[in-house]
Amino acid sequence: MGALSKFVAWAQGAPVLHTNCYETIHTWEPDCNKAWLVAVPDALRFSFKTYATFYIVTTLVGAKGNLKKIDWSKWTKDTIRSTIFLTCNLIFYLFFLCRIRHLVGFHSIPTIGYTNGIVASFCALLVEKKSRRPALALYLTNLASETLYRQLSNHGYLRTIPHGTFIPFSIGLALFKFLSTQGGLAKSLDGFLSSALQDKPDSGNGHVVKIGKTVHKNLPGAFKEMIERLKNDCGKTEHCDHEDSCAYNGSKVFLHNASIGLAISSILSILKNITNPGKIPSALLSKNNLKMPLFFGLLPTIYHASRCLLNRVPSSTLRPSPRVRDIVAAAAAGSSMIVNPNISISMFVMWKAIEAFYTHLVDTGRARWIKHGDLILYAISCGYVLGCAAYEPHAVRMGYIHFLEGLTGNKIKQFNRWHYDFYGAESSKLYGCPEFNLNPKFVTMNPDFKPY
Repeated sequence: MGALSKFVAWAQGAPVLHTNCYETIHTWEPDCNKAWLVAVPDALRFSFKTYATFYIVTTLVGAKGNLKKIDWSKWTKDTIRSTIFLTCNLIFYLFFLCRIRHLVGFHSIPTIGYTNGIVASFCALLVEKKSRRPALALYLTNLASETLYRQLSNHGYLRTIPHGTFIPFSIGLALFKFLSTQGGLAKSLDGFLSSALQDKPDSGNGHVVKIGKTVHKNLPGAFKEMIERLKNDCGKTEHCDHEDSCAYNGSKVFLHNASIGLAISSILSILKNITNPGKIPSALLSKNNLKMPLFFGLLPTIYHASRCLLNRVPSSTLRPSPRVRDIVAAAAAGSSMIVNPNISISMFVMWKAIEAFYTHLVDTGRARWIKHGDLILYAISCGYVLGCAAYEPHAVRMGYIHFLEGLTGNKIKQFNRWHYDFYGAESSKLYGCPEFNLNPKFVTMNPDFKPY
């Protein structure tokens, strides 16, 4: 109670709102207990649909598409448990939002959504199975860091960097490559990195595995002659570890990865327009459908081109070591994301690399695991994002905002952010100030009065 009294004393000198929960938060229901009960059916439906799809996809991938290998009992248990976890996160969020308001007697910036969001997220994650907690913590940390950057940018503390999406991606790739050269990267991650960059050393004999397959037997003679010239006449340095010329090597990795990207992009376009088949041809031929293949192709091409350029530094004293060369080239390869910006992938790669680096430090005895670190990280990150979703929703990634709209049955739109504008964050910028038609029996503030 001493800490609470100090908080109240501090808050009395700070901007506070004395409106009740009904006219500020759950405008769909005057009673605090009924408000979260009303939200439960939509949350259960959305959560079940989300996790049923998620687990069926991951299970099919694990079973390599063989339905007979699927453990339907495990799928049911996992789906139900995760559904309850996600629904509880919403219930606890609304529950503690009202409880804190009743406890301190007013709304303030910390209690609008942040404090209750942290408590709610911590409690909800206890429901989820332990094996899922690290992945959830990583995803929300990724989202929270992006949200923090946008929030600071909105308030003028940071600048928005044009085409800056690639920067976290480059940092992540460089860190992955550093760990790979140290032998500190998990086998699965190392394999994924090697596939993305088309850089596959054979640890058995130290030689480099040939990238891709030379398939040009049935090509016209003139084309085969051009390929042979590209392979043999363009040259390479003595420090390059690929068999053919640098130009041929770069062209080969580009075509290999671009073809994979084109296949994935085409499948996604077909699935997106499967309900309207007439749009599929135009979607496949659109510029957007070519962005992913271009990104996939440029990623290894820039990596290999950068390595070859560094190998051409004339001075042996200035020429970087193979390890430094690979790390710098990986960082340069991150610029490929400029052609197909994706902040979700970029931030995920960076935070996954940070996680891998911390794991390496633990494995080598230079750091220790933080007990219940995944719980703490998830609670803080998710609580912060949920607080921003209430207080400054335009700072949160729109994909996650749409996710919250589905989870709450669009009730997140019904928070009365007209009152939150009092704090100067343009809280109503995203959703505006709709008419809530509040019951005057339960309203304490004159609706015509503006607090700011």
